[in-house]
Amino acid sequence: MQTIKPWLFALLLAWTHRVSTTPVPLSISTPSDNPGYGPIPKELRVERDFVLPLRQYTEESVFINIVQALRQIAPGDFNAEIPVASYRTIKYMQPMINIQASHGTIIMRKYVVWGLYFAFLVMYHDLGGFFLSHFTLSWNNAEVGGIGIGDLQAMQDALDRQGKGRTIMNSGTASINQDINTLNITTSSLTTTNNNGDDSPSNGVTVTCKFLDKVIPKVDLSIAIVWFLAMVAHTPAETRIQGRYIAPASAGGVHLVVQALERTRPPFLTYATVIETLSAAANYLVFKDKYQGLEMVINVGNDAVGKAMMTQPWSSS
Repeated sequence: MQTIKPWLFALLLAWTHRVSTTPVPLSISTPSDNPGYGPIPKELRVERDFVLPLRQYTEESVFINIVQALRQIAPGDFNAEIPVASYRTIKYMQPMINIQASHGTIIMRKYVVWGLYFAFLVMYHDLGGFFLSHFTLSWNNAEVGGIGIGDLQAMQDALDRQGKGRTIMNSGTASINQDINTLNITTSSLTTTNNNGDDSPSNGVTVTCKFLDKVIPKVDLSIAIVWFLAMVAHTPAETRIQGRYIAPASAGGVHLVVQALERTRPPFLTYATVIETLSAAANYLVFKDKYQGLEMVINVGNDAVGKAMMTQPWSSS
């Protein structure tokens, strides 16, 4: 268990006093063994194929489409299998996020969650830009699947020309091209809705965002949101949060604290609600084109169920 720094304790104490009149025990997860990338399992290996000619996408389009893919993928049993699929949003039709399996049409959720996080890191730090890319995922040295970021046919054509010997078009990927979410944005709040007509957790979740004074580097905040989604995915989505959830800090030192409000009847704050909150935060930052800490109020329907704070206390920006 990590020792909480005095400055963080003071910050959390002051913030908790604002959001809850009932004190709750402080708890923080085990710190990363690899502070450069976070606790990515040692069994995972991600291999990037250069896809030529280079086709570049905007940083925002890659970020939002990966976040929205994780929004759909993260809920559920972390160790369960999920069908291959492709994801994109109404605003950013490209790049598509293509999830592939090496055998058949299913792949374990944890491979995809970790793979998306690592792929985003690589694109930010190692490619020097957000290009059409293919990532092969291996677990314990056995290839298990892949992640394509961009147009799938263009990716396959490029890999064929380069003699890479990888076939991704017949991997069973379902090009569902689903428009993942519709956003209704006002000056201070962002409401996430689901346009698929189902009873998914996104229905009725409203997140009202307020910027904190602390400016956070765009790279740190973007990577942190993808990281927090990967962390939340470890817990079944419908698990109720009681008291406070503190996510492991991101590689850039961004912290996420989520505080449940005292309630005696549903709706309650759940990990599914946190996934929706992070998705809303990502869209809010991109919509405002402003990268600072956030304080968020979370409602389900007409009921306030929690508050959240995302900040980087020691940033000098």
